[in-house]
Amino acid sequence: MKKILVPTDFSENAQKALQFAVAISNRFETDILLYHVYRVGTSAAEKFKTTLNDIIKEDKEKELQKAIKKIKPTLKKGSIEGKAANGDVGNLVVDKADKEHFDLIVMGSKGETGLEGILYGSTAVEIIRRSETPVVVIPEKAVPKPVKRIVLAVDGRGISDPELLNPIIELVHLRDAKVKIFHKAVSGERKELHPSIAEALEGIDYTYHCVETDTDDISDSIRDFVVENEADMLCVIRRKKGWIQRLFKENVSRDSAHDSPIPLLVIKD
Repeated sequence: MKKILVPTDFSENAQKALQFAVAISNRFETDILLYHVYRVGTSAAEKFKTTLNDIIKEDKEKELQKAIKKIKPTLKKGSIEGKAANGDVGNLVVDKADKEHFDLIVMGSKGETGLEGILYGSTAVEIIRRSETPVVVIPEKAVPKPVKRIVLAVDGRGISDPELLNPIIELVHLRDAKVKIFHKAVSGERKELHPSIAEALEGIDYTYHCVETDTDDISDSIRDFVVENEADMLCVIRRKKGWIQRLFKENVSRDSAHDSPIPLLVIKD
């Protein structure tokens, strides 16, 4: 892992995301780009837009430098720089990460507690859906702590490339974490762990847990497993079609939200 993109709005939650990125950098000497996207109002007259953009950009770059100055004493390895850009945050973050070959996007997510807070009502959803780059989302009310227990939720299918799971492997090495693989097998679905996933995680300390069911309440099952195992991070593999796509669309009950939101890592296959 060489490059991490950290979108920021200078909020406390964005600061948590930056702290997470710094922890990775200190282990792997990763370079961090702190990235702020702003929008110049469309109502501004054309002849003033350039001047207004220059003023706003200068102001945002000063804020970036303040944020970097604050975090830099904790950065032991790697480097950090800041960049501000005018435009749509979802488009610019995805383009930046994918076209410049970042290894990871680490960002905060505002909203409600629980899994819903991660999956709904934030720019993070758009970035997760569109980005080719793995995304770590830090919920607004997450409590910063070492990632020692990771839950990887999988379906019955394999992965196209073993290197897709490298972000999980590197997180395991970061804190000597343990991985629990959770699979809820609906009727007719493969029950065994797919060999391609086992191959990718060779040498990693993991256990596999498969639950058979006739129902399709995926999100509730994942939440329950995460809570029961006191997980510090949930990882999912996003596909063009499959249960993770449904997970983002389900109308999850607020009452089923767990009280300790945790970071979510989404890897696209």
